[in-house]
Amino acid sequence: MLDSLITQLNSTEPAARRQAIIGLGRTKDLAAIPALARIFSSDPEPELRELARKAAQYIRQQNEAAGGIISTADSELPDRVDMSGAAGEITLRVYETPKPEESTKSSDIPVRGREYVVSFANRQRAKALVESALGANMRGTNAAAMKNLAQALTLDPNLINDPYFGNVAGSVTGVGGDEAVRMILDGKMRTEFVKSEVTKVKEDVRSKQWERAHSSKWGDVGFEAVIYVVINTVFPILFLVVMFELIRQNILPIIQNMSPRELRELFGTDSGSLALLNAGSLPFVPLLVTGLISTVISLLAFVLQMLFVHVSATLLGGNGTLVHLLNKMLMFYNRYVPIGYVVFSIAFAIIIVTLDPVSLTPSPLAACGSLFIIGFAGSFVFKMINKIGEAYDFGVAMGCFSILLATVIIAMINVLLAGLFGSAIGNLINEALLSAAQL
Repeated sequence: MLDSLITQLNSTEPAARRQAIIGLGRTKDLAAIPALARIFSSDPEPELRELARKAAQYIRQQNEAAGGIISTADSELPDRVDMSGAAGEITLRVYETPKPEESTKSSDIPVRGREYVVSFANRQRAKALVESALGANMRGTNAAAMKNLAQALTLDPNLINDPYFGNVAGSVTGVGGDEAVRMILDGKMRTEFVKSEVTKVKEDVRSKQWERAHSSKWGDVGFEAVIYVVINTVFPILFLVVMFELIRQNILPIIQNMSPRELRELFGTDSGSLALLNAGSLPFVPLLVTGLISTVISLLAFVLQMLFVHVSATLLGGNGTLVHLLNKMLMFYNRYVPIGYVVFSIAFAIIIVTLDPVSLTPSPLAACGSLFIIGFAGSFVFKMINKIGEAYDFGVAMGCFSILLATVIIAMINVLLAGLFGSAIGNLINEALLSAAQL
């Protein structure tokens, strides 16, 4: 029955896998734990992963309540446990309850078949470490699991006789009972295993990041670029329209009642230069053309900036591609910039509506509008740096360093170009002056 339930865990139907998990839990068989651990770490359904964790915990609690160490006389645990897809075939030896030794040194190597005198506190600590090891194994961090098992066995040598401990050790190490315990006890083998697992996790993380980076295509970038152009062309015009109407409704009536002298004192000009406020609406077509041209220029500048960010991130050890960075950053801009225009509109609306009607100076309430802008700007910068860190899988700090390094590179290029063009222009002027002097 156990084998059929474990086989059922490979079903493509979530309902079938759910039934198998529940069935394995009801068996109360410790040999089911490695299979449940595999489901916890790899099943695509979050509910089934959690159910597998609870089933494994239930099995452990039931066996613990039954007496801790299970003998061959009263246990359904077989001598050979088939852990399909997890660690191959694992051999566990089950012993009758051994006679206790009077004392043992913590440095001695535990021997199967003996019972050691261990304090209650150490037993509890060792038990907690075994649970932590199982959790780490389910999360795929076997290096931490190995360290927990070694520490647990040091605290409570009786674990060497515990079938539950043997199952967890087999699931962590991927080898059979005695070999798994030998690996835990041997410092050299344990160190090599930990190094191997750490390397494996790093390679796995790097491989997954490389797959994510190469999932972005130029077509995706082109699509996001079109959206970028639309947003940064339309929203500024809408922003100007809103501001124009607010000014007409709140400031124009005040200006119309001012004398030319008062206008010159406030604005440095007379009412003739403020005729635009009396217009029925803004010139839409010129604004659209101007906005489109400026947006295309800003897009090109953005691409150039991201190119230098990519170079900087690569130099700092980042794992990513320019296409992935462009796609990720354009998606971020396209979802965040519209919010920014709304925030700026609200902030400027507060400032304009609360202007002093006599002096047209901002009121103390205008500080609220400024706080809106400052808060959004800070959030925008932080999220942008975080997105760069995600694109190269090296965190916010390195994302910040990438931007700073890119800024330095761009500044150096600007200085170099200015120097080259400045020298060329200076030479042309000198030649022109010499030619004029000869004439």
